[in-house]
Amino acid sequence: MKRALLALVILVLPLFNGQARAATFAEKNLAQLVTEAEQIFVGTVSSLQSRKLPNGAIVTDVRFSDLQVIKGDNQGADIVLLVLGGEVDGVRLEIPGLPRFQLDTRYLVFSLGNGKDMFPVVGGPAGLFQIMAGPAGGSSIALTSSGMPLGSGIAAEVLASVSLPAQGGSQPPVTLELFLAAIKAKLGPQ
Repeated sequence: MKRALLALVILVLPLFNGQARAATFAEKNLAQLVTEAEQIFVGTVSSLQSRKLPNGAIVTDVRFSDLQVIKGDNQGADIVLLVLGGEVDGVRLEIPGLPRFQLDTRYLVFSLGNGKDMFPVVGGPAGLFQIMAGPAGGSSIALTSSGMPLGSGIAAEVLASVSLPAQGGSQPPVTLELFLAAIKAKLGPQ
């Protein structure tokens, strides 16, 4: 089993341009996320389809529907990200440190290197945000990739980008509307 796993790792490394050495990512601020992303979009995961590549690597096609594209092109009705890992015929490949997409969950995604990188999101978890319905039908709220409230750093950056002062003490939730306004402010006129 260990030999098979080692062989799989050796086969997978060239597929992802040497990016598969570790599932650790550098921290990114909002300006870096916006600048480095090839595509920024909000979408709902409508399917997760795992498959084996000819070299034996297991990958998952993560399909996003109900899209709102903020940066980059969208040639079709859906966007599909190719992510290393998944399960095929009872064999599971899971990379520690990579966020896991959940079916029917809405995300804000800062995508980079789709089809080339093991996890095509700028900064890994730093460039992936869950979008949850707000309380009592209010505005949708942005959360971390794992569904936790945003840290004070990114929340303060978002608020500052749209000229809202951060409030002392507890940080209010960041709405999707504010987050998108902050991204558009960083993108400038297009």
